[in-house]
Amino acid sequence: MRAKEFIVETAMMDLSPQTIHKLADHKSVKWDDEPSFLQLTKRLTGKEHLDDLDQAGLNKVKKHLDGLQGVTESRDDEAEAYRAHLIKTLPQIMKLFANIGKGWIPSKEQMLSAVDTAYQVMKHTGDAKQAGKVLMDELNTLYRMSQGQPGVAEGLK
Repeated sequence: MRAKEFIVETAMMDLSPQTIHKLADHKSVKWDDEPSFLQLTKRLTGKEHLDDLDQAGLNKVKKHLDGLQGVTESRDDEAEAYRAHLIKTLPQIMKLFANIGKGWIPSKEQMLSAVDTAYQVMKHTGDAKQAGKVLMDELNTLYRMSQGQPGVAEGLK
């Protein structure tokens, strides 16, 4: 079922705990015997269990879940777009390192490895700034190691 169809379908029916469970599944939110879901429900409604909620309470939980981005829907698309952007800009990134690294240029394999690491961060967090930081940290560590210096982690010991 496509996301828009699911939203329209759930908006047109009386809510039940099963409807909330389906929506939670659709949003990749664990709910079965999940303490964090029980706490969320209690925080939103004053009651832990969906079975104890009236339509107004179920609506509060639904509204909250509707505001969440599904991990598989949104983050994967954003992460793929981020990866495509990084791959498209690889020549500029390599040129940047040639200029600041006194001629050192990461190999294509090193660049692709750093891009893949950044992609994984973007996929799991949805945070482009954090993903970019991870990319640059990995490349800076490779540069430092090529110069015989300890990597960032080793330099902290």
